[in-house]
Amino acid sequence: MQIDEITAVSFGHLKNQTLTFAPGMTVIFGPNEAGKSTWHSAIYAALCGNINSLGINGSENASEQFIDLYHPWDGNEWVVQAVITLNDKRRVVIWRDLTGKTTPLIEDTKLNNDISTEITSKGTADASLWLGLDRQSFLATAFVRQADIFSICERPESLAEYIRCAAASASADISATEAIARITEYKKVKIGKEDTTAASPLSVAIDNVKQAALNLEDAKDRQLTYIKLDIEARRLSQALELANKNLKTAEALAAKDEADHLLEQLNEARELHAKYPDGPPGIINIYDNSNSLNQVRYAIASWEKSSVPASPSAYNTTSAPSAASKITELQTRLDSLPPVAQGDTEPSRTVVDALDTYKKNKPEPEAATEASVVENRAKIEVEATISASIATIISITTAGIKRQYKRIVGKLPQQLRSTLIGITGTVTVAGLVLTGMGNLMVGLIIVGIAGIITVLLIPDSINSETIQTQSNAVDTNVNIQNTTTNTASTTGSSRENYNDAENTAYKDLHDALLSRGIMVGEDIEVSAETYIEQCQIRKQWATLTRELAFQLATQRQLEETALSENKKRTEAVQLLFKVAREILPNSFGDDMLKSITYEQQKQLVDQLRNWQKQQEALLKEYEKAVHEYTRLTQLLEHGDIGDLENRYSAARQLADILIQKIDPIELAKFKTKNVPTRAEIDTLKRKAADLELNVTKQKMEVQTQVTNLLNVAEAEERLEGAKKSLEHLRNLEHTLNLTIKFLEAARDKVHNSLAPLLSAHIEQWITDITGGRWIKVKVDPLAFDMEISNQQGNWRNLAQLSQGTREQIYLLLRTALVEQLTKAEEQCPLLLDDITAQCDAVRTQAILDLLHKLSKNHQIILFSQDHIVSAWAESRLKGSRDIIINLDTTLASV
Repeated sequence: MQIDEITAVSFGHLKNQTLTFAPGMTVIFGPNEAGKSTWHSAIYAALCGNINSLGINGSENASEQFIDLYHPWDGNEWVVQAVITLNDKRRVVIWRDLTGKTTPLIEDTKLNNDISTEITSKGTADASLWLGLDRQSFLATAFVRQADIFSICERPESLAEYIRCAAASASADISATEAIARITEYKKVKIGKEDTTAASPLSVAIDNVKQAALNLEDAKDRQLTYIKLDIEARRLSQALELANKNLKTAEALAAKDEADHLLEQLNEARELHAKYPDGPPGIINIYDNSNSLNQVRYAIASWEKSSVPASPSAYNTTSAPSAASKITELQTRLDSLPPVAQGDTEPSRTVVDALDTYKKNKPEPEAATEASVVENRAKIEVEATISASIATIISITTAGIKRQYKRIVGKLPQQLRSTLIGITGTVTVAGLVLTGMGNLMVGLIIVGIAGIITVLLIPDSINSETIQTQSNAVDTNVNIQNTTTNTASTTGSSRENYNDAENTAYKDLHDALLSRGIMVGEDIEVSAETYIEQCQIRKQWATLTRELAFQLATQRQLEETALSENKKRTEAVQLLFKVAREILPNSFGDDMLKSITYEQQKQLVDQLRNWQKQQEALLKEYEKAVHEYTRLTQLLEHGDIGDLENRYSAARQLADILIQKIDPIELAKFKTKNVPTRAEIDTLKRKAADLELNVTKQKMEVQTQVTNLLNVAEAEERLEGAKKSLEHLRNLEHTLNLTIKFLEAARDKVHNSLAPLLSAHIEQWITDITGGRWIKVKVDPLAFDMEISNQQGNWRNLAQLSQGTREQIYLLLRTALVEQLTKAEEQCPLLLDDITAQCDAVRTQAILDLLHKLSKNHQIILFSQDHIVSAWAESRLKGSRDIIINLDTTLASV
């Protein structure tokens, strides 16, 4: 047999947890309180059921201890499950309810059929029968607990008890089998079996006693049942009486409360009837003015939501410039600007990179003649002087003339100023063209004059940008001319002296310029730099154009917003005036609307609000009257005061009658509580009705039980007669004594056969696990006392040995018993719990090595908290047949 896995569905503190074991050796390591002993007992419970009393180890009732230790801590379910593989390769699932409410399920997983009949013994399934053992011999051999180890340490003589227990319950030895067979045959002939279907004397006598006892018990039960039913009937009757009393009290209090409530309604109806003796209040004209009232509310709300100026003077102000004139001015400026020249506003990255590469590979220019150098230097100085003069003129003129702008130019018509701005823009472009064609002097003068005029004509908000743009244009053309002058000496150089890198750079720059639509001049570097500078000029001009367009769009949006707000304000004032004419027709004339001021509007609103308050007060008074009359109608319920008085009189009379029937003491109890509601009274009625029905049923059951009563005295007499008949059979005591003699003879024979086998098995391992100190073992076949001998031939009883040695001998004895008592074709697993607790490191190593060797033929499952064991397992259990499991230290153990 091999245990594949164990599942604690509900066992002790374990809940739905599973351990899987290796076919060879499994070491389950965990500290105290990790659950080792709980798992160890769960394996035995799954295979064999509850641990029964064995009368050993000082335990009077091991089953009760087992329940106390491992019954689930919460809940009633107590279930374990095991999966095992038998020697014939069948894989079996054992599901066991340890409460005994459900029979164990033993299922062949391949055939899906129940095979529990194969191992049923003493009313329950016992998987150890497959090994040739039973639950007691399995407990005495293969199942080693911590308590067993401690018992061996404290009481060495208990080792013999384990051997005798295992031998007495084993059936593998041939001599023991023969003795059991003879005893069974003898009992069958002389006494018979208790559970046989045949009518043997013993079974009949026992059945008679059992039946008589059952009859007596039945008679007592029926009498007890009758007494209980009668007591319950009396209790229900008392409860019904109390329920009826509570119901009547509640009904009386409810009737009194109803009468009091009707009296309050009657007094209220009388008061309202005195106010409206002639019927409902008259219809007043407030509803004729309801539409006007809504119009007034809407008109006032519209006026308040409109854009009311911060001060009354805002209605007549003329100081702010006209929005339309600003839009015209901005549009004129935008129209006067020349169109932005076509082309790039950002230099092409390809051109810039190609120019840089060209400059790096371009050869140094040849030395110019001294005359050329002097001439160029003089030309450059003249041009720089002119450029500086023009810039100075622009600055001085701008500073001086600008102060006279409002006095002179400011008086010019706007249309004339816009026209002049357009002309100066055209003149500026012409000046730039002349500078590019080589007429530097003329071009710079023209650009400077145009800049001065533009400063005077364009307002302060944008003229600085224009001047900067024109100044940049002048600087750009001066730079272009200087560049042309400085590089002119290189244009005549022969390209024959260029190397391959220079030619490649020249070609890349030439292609880049052509791709942007630029015609390449005599000096390609000048052409490229001119292209870059023109991009910057176009970008500046385009930026100025966008800014003017943005200002124009913003001003138009402001104008539209102002017009919309003014329209709303006008419509609100007109609506206010119209409503006021309808509500207050004599307050003002028709022509007042044309010149009404903000203060007059506020006065008009105040008058309308006063009218509104008066109308709302009238409406509220009328609504109150309508509400009161409606309340009167509800109180009278389509009748009159007389009808209501009659209803009150009848309710009061009924309440007085019901109150008189109630005990004053009971009535006083309810006065401290709330008056019962109709729902509570209905609940009391249902409760009383249910109790009445239960009382009727209970009385019927009592009457039925009376007819089924049995005479207890007669039942007792029949039981005594049955016991006397059984006593006669007990006179066959000599037969039982003979049976005992056969059992003792068979036991002695088994002992004589088993003792030398145990000695031989233990001797083959004792030298290894004791380090060679002990070499011989002797087992007494009668008393099963054990002695061991050292190399000097000194024999010692187990009581004289150390605790560690006794533990090791005990372990070897257990393995020997398993070897000898298990069926020849089966392999019994060993379940060990902390067997090395009293061993030193050396003997612990020896025992573990021994167990590892035994795991080749027996499945070994070892629970331990010893770190030496854990370290040994980590280093030795490497193969597929072995495994080490570390329990979660947070699990609480029994």
